[in-house]
Amino acid sequence: MASTVCGWCGVRSHMTVHGPEVIPDRATQFQRVRRAFRCDNCQNLSVGTWTRSADHERDDSTPDDDRIRWSPSHTESHTFPDVPAPIAGAAAEAWLCFTVGALRGSLAVARAVIEASAKHEGVTVKGIAPKIDKLAELGKIRPHIKDVAHEVRNYGNEVAHGDLDAEYAPDDARLVLVLMNEVLDDLFQSPARLERARAARTGDVEDAPAPDSAEALRI
Repeated sequence: MASTVCGWCGVRSHMTVHGPEVIPDRATQFQRVRRAFRCDNCQNLSVGTWTRSADHERDDSTPDDDRIRWSPSHTESHTFPDVPAPIAGAAAEAWLCFTVGALRGSLAVARAVIEASAKHEGVTVKGIAPKIDKLAELGKIRPHIKDVAHEVRNYGNEVAHGDLDAEYAPDDARLVLVLMNEVLDDLFQSPARLERARAARTGDVEDAPAPDSAEALRI
């Protein structure tokens, strides 16, 4: 039995098999298998793709959900208002990597987002770990957000330093990206919201910061 967040309706649903397996090349040791499925919620068809050994005993079963890549895939929508445009764009790219199943890529880009954010705030000490500590020392992020940023760094470091034997579950990679979002919120978005609320209360609307990254940063 297979289930996923349907790329058509966006609902996590059971996917019912809707046709035989298609194996484009049976002469290889590892075969790429494709199969059509119908979403039980919206009834639209999707294609699931996975890889298996050629000596696999053929049956009608499907692999675990985290081994199937779906087309169309569900795209999570993330915008980053008040985040500087280059950083917001990179954060959106991290989510895009995750959406297409490029988990290592998503972690590496998330790490880069954290370091770029520190540089934007004028923190130029060498190394990403000292940069994160300096952000907290300057009061630009809260103490627990410092720990959040370090966890994003730890995951990204495994990829950036060539430790490619590590495997990542999609839920773990998604959690790291959520943590990345929390750092951006603490550093950029929450202070900007506060300034707008303060300006609205005092009537100094012209002094309130306008969202800096409202354009095309939704994936």
